[in-house]
Amino acid sequence: MDATTEYVPQNKSSDLQAQITAHIQELAAATDAALISETRLKYLDTCAKFDRYSHCNVWLILFSRPKATAVAGYKKWQSMGRYVRKGEHGIPILAPIFIKATDENGEEKDKLIGFKVVYVFDVSQTDGEPLPEPPDWKSPEMNGELQERLLDFAKGKG
Repeated sequence: MDATTEYVPQNKSSDLQAQITAHIQELAAATDAALISETRLKYLDTCAKFDRYSHCNVWLILFSRPKATAVAGYKKWQSMGRYVRKGEHGIPILAPIFIKATDENGEEKDKLIGFKVVYVFDVSQTDGEPLPEPPDWKSPEMNGELQERLLDFAKGKG
């Protein structure tokens, strides 16, 4: 290129800006699709069913038995008058391992030292006594009871 030749850019800044905007819109659409993906919705539904479990255990339950509705360990089902059917495979989850440890103040406390694999079973894998019906939290009776408890709680907090 000699000194008399003027540099002409291949892309104008407005063209680059349009390309960037298009890519951002594609990314936003992909993000929106991921937010409402079927897998995510299944995960959120499973979280609602198993709110006492860690997010990792919720994933383990979802992957092992996607249609699980209520899970418990073998002995817990027995205590509820239900029995795991012969040949059923458990759902592996992680359970914490605690030991008793004495802290610097001489108090004995539980100390987490790791995790182990334990197995839970879905209610569909069991037979026996029917499970009690869950309370209808939307019924007028329950609304009154909940309102009374909330008012008592609020009064207790001043």
